[in-house]
Amino acid sequence: MWQRKQTIYLLLVIILMVLTALFATPTTADGFDLFPMSALCGIVSALALVAIMQFKNRKRQQQLCNTSIICTLCWIGVFCYYHFFAEGQDVSTIPFAAVLPVVAIVCLFMAKAGIKHDEDLIRSMDRIR
Repeated sequence: MWQRKQTIYLLLVIILMVLTALFATPTTADGFDLFPMSALCGIVSALALVAIMQFKNRKRQQQLCNTSIICTLCWIGVFCYYHFFAEGQDVSTIPFAAVLPVVAIVCLFMAKAGIKHDEDLIRSMDRIR
């Protein structure tokens, strides 16, 4: 389970999303409570952890990665909305930690490619038998 490369990528996603929740998620914006942004970071981290534990079910692992990608894209969308429209700030004021979800998406795609590689390897072994 731990020796697979997608596990490393999923662990990176967990670390990146925890750092995002700690450093890049604002708490309020013009009277809006932004708890859902922290909740999205927690959901993505939890999905990545569950995907690590589902190492025997590769199809479910891919579904969890897809769901994590969608949740991370939602976080980016909500962050951009509140940062640019609700607060009226410009691009130069984006905190560095707000880039971490983009790196997490790249890691999720790489984990998904590793899962697909494992699935293809298992299928090729089944053909040989």
